Amino acid sequence: MAAKRKSGIVITERLNVRAKAGLDGNVTDIIKRGDLVEIISKVKDKQGSEWYHIPDGYVMSKWIEVKG
Repeated sequence: MAAKRKSGIVITERLNVRAKAGLDGNVTDIIKRGDLVEIISKVKDKQGSEWYHIPDGYVMSKWIEVKG
């Protein structure tokens, strides 16, 4: 049985979705406060910052409130 993926809610006004984990990743989308995202995994960029891999790309983890 596959592990249940977590979800989270965006807690900042606008959050860039990037093509790769890191501020050097191209912005591919922008999501907004209150949007629900599915979290596939958590990764670190080369500076050690934590990012969530979501279906549409990567978002900085500090702007997501994990729900389960």
